[in-house]
Amino acid sequence: MQYFFSPEHINIIDKSVAIAEDVTSDFFAFSTSHWKRNPYEIKTLMESRSIEFPEKTYAHLLRFDNTFSSKMSGRDSHQIYHICLHDHNILTETRGGLEDRLLPFMVYVISHELVHIARFSRHCCHLLSEDKEQEEQIVHSITNDMLERVPLRGLDRVLERFAAHRSS
Repeated sequence: MQYFFSPEHINIIDKSVAIAEDVTSDFFAFSTSHWKRNPYEIKTLMESRSIEFPEKTYAHLLRFDNTFSSKMSGRDSHQIYHICLHDHNILTETRGGLEDRLLPFMVYVISHELVHIARFSRHCCHLLSEDKEQEEQIVHSITNDMLERVPLRGLDRVLERFAAHRSS
């Protein structure tokens, strides 16, 4: 089994990012300026060089803050989010499939992380929230609501795969 994404996998991930961002933007009524104010990067496990990461997850989100001290106002504080993909867990889950398995799975994973960014940017929750399990359930529910009408082959199987993680 392959443990890191190949260039072929990266092309599929690029497609999934485009779909996920469009769906998330439509769902939350975000303009392009929202993503400029809340930029994010997608990193593979090899690129992220994360020493610590949740073992059994498919991705995790990190926020890095840059504060500029010249004016010291809220507008001077900028952050960037890193969506760190866990190549080996994703490839194991999708069994190396490309368009039929990897694409719908990655649309879900990326959409899920973008929902987190959307909720942080709208102050619906805090990055250091105490109740992470409840927040995850909410994000899974929103991700399902966003994606259930997207006509993408195989996405219905992925939504069913994560059904148990949604809030009731």
